[in-house]
Amino acid sequence: MSRRGKRTVALCAGVDDAAAEGLDTVALPHPRGGGDVLFARTKRGLLELQTRKVEYASWFVDDAAHAGGALALATPYDARFSLLAVLAAAPTRKQFVPLDQVIAQSGHAGYRALLDVDLGDVRALCDEKDLGEGLKLVRLGDDARVVAWLAAKARRVAAVL
Repeated sequence: MSRRGKRTVALCAGVDDAAAEGLDTVALPHPRGGGDVLFARTKRGLLELQTRKVEYASWFVDDAAHAGGALALATPYDARFSLLAVLAAAPTRKQFVPLDQVIAQSGHAGYRALLDVDLGDVRALCDEKDLGEGLKLVRLGDDARVVAWLAAKARRVAAVL
């Protein structure tokens, strides 16, 4: 948990306090709705930032109560959801192109943050060709692969709930 002034940031399990120091924020379009959502970049990836403010409230974070103010929640976010939105909307979705070119064509400057974070195994969403010398080309994978990845994500969430 990080506390500065009247703002309390609750970090979910698996996110250490050291990652919260000097959070660099970036606005990305929501993968489904399109409206901008605020994210924080860490060494490990992106954290989705959400703020809850209630006029008369106290928040229990760890073993302490925090009165009033806003509570900002920072939850881990799989950046491949945003990558999927970029690839699905790209005019070159069926052609192999460099990832940075697809992101540049997306029209939203925030997507450039995807180039700076660990996207994990992108082969779950797209086909990839490695041309050597650090040049990798990607294209959106077939629908069955993408749906299988999304279904696996949904099953993992359902298992926790």
